[in-house]
Amino acid sequence: VDEFVFQSGQSSFAIRSRETAASQNLRKIAFIAPQEIQEAILKVVSENIGTATADTAGAVSKMLGIPNTSAHQEAIAAQIELLRGQDKLADRSGKLFVNSAT
Repeated sequence: VDEFVFQSGQSSFAIRSRETAASQNLRKIAFIAPQEIQEAILKVVSENIGTATADTAGAVSKMLGIPNTSAHQEAIAAQIELLRGQDKLADRSGKLFVNSAT
């Protein structure tokens, strides 16, 4: 699923837990907007200064209420790389930090 519905001009995205979702499909990473995953990543990294990518992926999975599977870890790691490419995250000696300009 590559398309999500947003409000015009929306710049922030609520982080929602799917832990109590009745449908298992709602707990699949493919049904979570990349922007929501990125918000969760930035929140985890800013609250836990200097986290490793694997630890960040696990914490994001927990925050989103989804299983911490290898497929979910890979999808979260891809979003981490995207945030690094946008200079929103920095990797220093294997630890992630939110860039101060973010």
